[in-house]
Amino acid sequence: MDGKYVTVLGAGVVGLTTSIVILSKYPKIKVIRTSDTLVLGLAHIGEVWQKKMMYDFRQIAEEAGIMIVPGVDYYDTKPSVPTRWFESFVPDYKVVPSDELPEGAVFGERYNTITLNTPTYLKYLRGRIEKMGGRIIKHQIEDLQSTFRPLSLEEGNVPAPDYLFVCLGIGALRLPGVCDELVYPTLGQTLLVRAPASEISYAIPRSDGTCILGGCMEAHNWSHLPNPHMSEKIARDCLKQEPRLARKRGDTPLQSLDVIEVSLLGVPGMRVECQDYEEGGRKIRVGYNYGHGGAGYQTSWGCAEKIVTLAME
Repeated sequence: MDGKYVTVLGAGVVGLTTSIVILSKYPKIKVIRTSDTLVLGLAHIGEVWQKKMMYDFRQIAEEAGIMIVPGVDYYDTKPSVPTRWFESFVPDYKVVPSDELPEGAVFGERYNTITLNTPTYLKYLRGRIEKMGGRIIKHQIEDLQSTFRPLSLEEGNVPAPDYLFVCLGIGALRLPGVCDELVYPTLGQTLLVRAPASEISYAIPRSDGTCILGGCMEAHNWSHLPNPHMSEKIARDCLKQEPRLARKRGDTPLQSLDVIEVSLLGVPGMRVECQDYEEGGRKIRVGYNYGHGGAGYQTSWGCAEKIVTLAME
């Protein structure tokens, strides 16, 4: 792989992780990570990919600001299968006894899991790429074919790649040459609030003393504006399970929370596969790694390993 060049399109967790996997496997390769300005920004996605995530996150937990915390899930319907697909790799998995279930829940499970502060984690990934010799460039991409050719930029020349990885998320719907019409958004909405340092149902604590409350999952919702009614529902449901989230008096559940931010999450469907192209008599292998739904962080390491293996080995 000496002297080969790789371009990774995409500024999110999947593109960053894919770049790190390439640099780790092929330290002499020249990796160029291009941030495409088109980029905006489930349940059982794949046991193997999420199992890989659990292992890798534990290895970098301290330096990346990742926390290992106890998690509890409650359901108003009982799972249709006797064994949960993730039982084999999450630590300390236990079914919640029926006499400990909250009102309205018919099934519950406890296990140790991972939580992270996404801005801090992405900053860690970018820093790791730069230390490993990768270049991070922000550039407007006209179409897929334009990325097959050399670029002349203020930061310097970018050679034509031998391998190209498309990690654009929902941007894959809009980039000419890809225009994947199977990609669509599934809107998720969350609240970032200040919270006590304790175990909280239906919430994801962060290491900086904040907590993510969610959520919803609305297919084909293209809205870029938070839904105030959904925010109220999230606040009401979470406060019902953990009243200590309330930080002040308010006329509504939402007003009693110390809300820092309301976030929308666009989550399309997954594509992990390769395709060969030709440009000026050169063969270019393109790996597609996008559309991970709400599981981009969970599946980022497993899918990166998979697509790099498919494309380069």
